[in-house]
Amino acid sequence: MDYINRLDNYDGPEIAKIALGDPYCLFEEAFLIYKKSDLNSEAMEVLLTNIDSIERAQEFAARCNESKVWYKLGRAQLEHGNVPEAIDSYLKAEDATDYAEVIRAAKVEENYDELVRYLTMARNKAKDQLIDTELVYSFAKAERLAEMEEFTS
Repeated sequence: MDYINRLDNYDGPEIAKIALGDPYCLFEEAFLIYKKSDLNSEAMEVLLTNIDSIERAQEFAARCNESKVWYKLGRAQLEHGNVPEAIDSYLKAEDATDYAEVIRAAKVEENYDELVRYLTMARNKAKDQLIDTELVYSFAKAERLAEMEEFTS
């Protein structure tokens, strides 16, 4: 794959699409091309859907530290049932788009401390009655009564 690093003056996204195509399935090469072209969101998509490596995706997200990349990682972690890691990724992305799914997954795992952290951020990003209700419920379940009292007053 050293040849990809030596290439210059080429249409990276177009070549990466071809590399991902059916007859080739050159996933590592497509990832490298997207990465070299600074298309980190697309590179993350290749890591998560084609290469299917959450560990490498975590390393990549930490290295490039972009909101879109953290969001995609959080979504994938949530789909794999890694709720605490997903919440951390969503917090780094500062994205509350999937708050309903995060609430549902955290309640199933009874991970209320992490859910409080997420809902506090989500409350600043989106105004929804569900967020406020679940935040009060999470305070109670996590036995953080002083914070619940402060929030409700």
